[in-house]
Amino acid sequence: MQGLPGVSVITGWALTAGDILGYGADTVILATGSRWSADGTQPGVAGVIAEGLLTPEAIMAGARPRGRRVVVYDADGYFVGPGIAELLAAEGRDVTLATPFPVVSPLSDHTLEGSMLRRHLHRAGIVQRPGVTVLDFDGTRARGTDAFGSEVGIPADDVVLVTHEVATDDLADALAGADLHVIGDAASPGPVSEAVFDGHRLARALDAPAAVLLRERLAQ
Repeated sequence: MQGLPGVSVITGWALTAGDILGYGADTVILATGSRWSADGTQPGVAGVIAEGLLTPEAIMAGARPRGRRVVVYDADGYFVGPGIAELLAAEGRDVTLATPFPVVSPLSDHTLEGSMLRRHLHRAGIVQRPGVTVLDFDGTRARGTDAFGSEVGIPADDVVLVTHEVATDDLADALAGADLHVIGDAASPGPVSEAVFDGHRLARALDAPAAVLLRERLAQ
């Protein structure tokens, strides 16, 4: 991108609302992303699991569970939960991957990777607990219910929450009223493909406001 005419790339600068307003840009596009919920709130499930538990961002930034036994609770259903579970298992921890879905990582079945992924997790020594909704963590056990409503308790020294993402929209709120476009996860957290399309759509719309962009085309 540095070689494109009229394009400047600036890294290492966290802009404030004042920085953006004083920049002099006619149009502002915010793609500030999202972060994983740190309290374990889940769509369709009342309450929080616990405050201050680990998230995928914390793990990748170097934070580690408080003990050997770890529950990775995956209510996302794709690759992040299994990836975190594999990382921690490779470090010698006893990892249980719990998920409310009927199988671990059901979205991977749509990319024909699900069966291979689950076999890989099994070979890595990760215990898979599908059909489990975790509701709280008391410091020694992750507790919840199974698909039939029966109580479940999984011994654990810590829990990593992969429940849902929260839009990082602080700047958008502070810039309300400006000529502003909020795209990607900052507008609505979702798969990376949705964020890529959101950016593509907006770029086309800025160049040709009247154009209609068809996301899908019928095969001839």
